[in-house]
Amino acid sequence: MTHADYHADYTHLSRSMAEVYRRSPAEYRARYVDSTTTDATPTDAMRLGTLLHLRVLEPDAWATTVAVAASYDRRTKAGKAAAEEQAEDLRGRTVITAAEYVRVSGMAAAIEAHPAATALLAVPGPSEHVIRWTTDIVPRRAMLDRIADDAVIDLKTSRDVSPDAFARSIATYGYHRQAAWYLDAARADGRDVRWYAMIAIRSSAPYDVAVYELDETSIEFGRQQNRETINAIADSMISGEWLAPWQRGLQSISLPPWAQPRDADLALMIDGAPLEGL
Repeated sequence: MTHADYHADYTHLSRSMAEVYRRSPAEYRARYVDSTTTDATPTDAMRLGTLLHLRVLEPDAWATTVAVAASYDRRTKAGKAAAEEQAEDLRGRTVITAAEYVRVSGMAAAIEAHPAATALLAVPGPSEHVIRWTTDIVPRRAMLDRIADDAVIDLKTSRDVSPDAFARSIATYGYHRQAAWYLDAARADGRDVRWYAMIAIRSSAPYDVAVYELDETSIEFGRQQNRETINAIADSMISGEWLAPWQRGLQSISLPPWAQPRDADLALMIDGAPLEGL
């Protein structure tokens, strides 16, 4: 199955679809139910991640489907003709720039030089493995980066892979929910997986690499959140109501913690008004 075919399947709920619902039920409906909008255009970071996955996890596909485009001066007749000829020659391939090639190759080399990452990737197992299962009230699907023996392995790019910074990325991007989703998928596929590992690589030189095992408490919290989202999607499908909790009725709102008045500021206020003369 191609990535395009996988992502075009809205009959089974993916983790990324669930994340859209968590952000905005209305956006979920527009994309996946009514088809009035399309998926967002991939960002540069997403494109980098896709290329790195291909280079590290599917090296044979990288060699046969990726091509580096030469640069031509399209302002000249000869340059325009050469660029058009190149585009025709490379039709159907993923065309990248020389800078992208150098960057992705450098990141791949850093992973290959990391003992723990190399050991994980050396364990036999399928890469970009698609699983569909229907044991839930909503059919689900997943494309796992790699399954290696009793582990699910995820390849992640990040601006900072140090422990504190990457822990914040886990919370920000919901990697704990992804871990639970992928482990559920592998177990539904009949695989005796027990842990979830992330190979994290910094997206800029010097391409630091770290390998993390996500703890069970975080995974269980992610599984609980997934369950709540799945149930909410099922309820929306039945009721036809696509509202987030914060959209229902009158809501109270306050300044964020970093903008809250300090004690010294509050001391200058009496009954909500500044002291006379200040």
